[in-house]
Amino acid sequence: MLTKLPEARTITAEPKTQAWYMALAANFDARHIGIDPATGFRTIGGYWNLLSAAAGFLNILTITGLTRIIVAGRKGSNVKSIVWLDQIWPWIIAYDLWNHAFLYNSLGDYTWYCSFALLLACTIPAFTWARGQWIWFRCYTLMYWIAFYNWLPTIATPPNAMTNFATMDPAANKTCSWLALIANVALFVYWLYLIIKHKRNPFTEALFMETKAFRRVVKETCDDKEKYFITDCVEKTPEELGFEPDSPFPPANGYVTHYFWWGKKDKRYPKLRTPLSSTPALVKKGIESNPQWDVPAGENGELTDTN
Repeated sequence: MLTKLPEARTITAEPKTQAWYMALAANFDARHIGIDPATGFRTIGGYWNLLSAAAGFLNILTITGLTRIIVAGRKGSNVKSIVWLDQIWPWIIAYDLWNHAFLYNSLGDYTWYCSFALLLACTIPAFTWARGQWIWFRCYTLMYWIAFYNWLPTIATPPNAMTNFATMDPAANKTCSWLALIANVALFVYWLYLIIKHKRNPFTEALFMETKAFRRVVKETCDDKEKYFITDCVEKTPEELGFEPDSPFPPANGYVTHYFWWGKKDKRYPKLRTPLSSTPALVKKGIESNPQWDVPAGENGELTDTN
């Protein structure tokens, strides 16, 4: 395995002799490269790993809209998948840059296909025909890669004929890590700006509702039940946010938001909304709700004429 490494190519001594191993060790030392003899993975240490770690921390911090993940599909299609409405392009790009930097710093010799190609496999659909479904494609591509890696380790693990060895040039590590950090700092600043501007909790609500990217995903994948569910804890209505609901009224048989830390109180925003009765489990728990904001329901859960 070691004989195929780039650091071994210039050694003239007989392979696997003491002189050969000494020359190989000297080449590694000269380039400040470390190696795992069992797998052949090469690494190079430096401050860029701290940059990557900082970028990763910011990327985790800026994850938003966890309570607004739905199962839906494009209108006119029978295929449904996980749609994370708040996972729009600024976060995806920042994640991709961080993940690529992290893997390049850790597993440089196969980052090209382990990181770059895998990231493209989920990012391209998320920017084209499967907007809002990045997490769905990310799960599948990672699963297939891990399965391939475990089933065919001799092909997947360098060094071998498939391996395109990294240069192990610190300039590449620095470039990847600085790009990742800059992107995630910019994302963090934007994230903080939206929190302050809209006075919105990013961990319980969708933060990017006012953006064009969010609006496009909603219009492509959500029905009225989901559109009113997304907005039932904020002041603005789906119509005001440009989601183009079919009806100006929330469905009486729609979905209701309730967090366990609310206790027995219904703390949704006080505006016309789906009644608590649409979710019998909440009624059974004795959740208290102000009926003045409830949409009146007819026989089939449809809006009734209140005139």
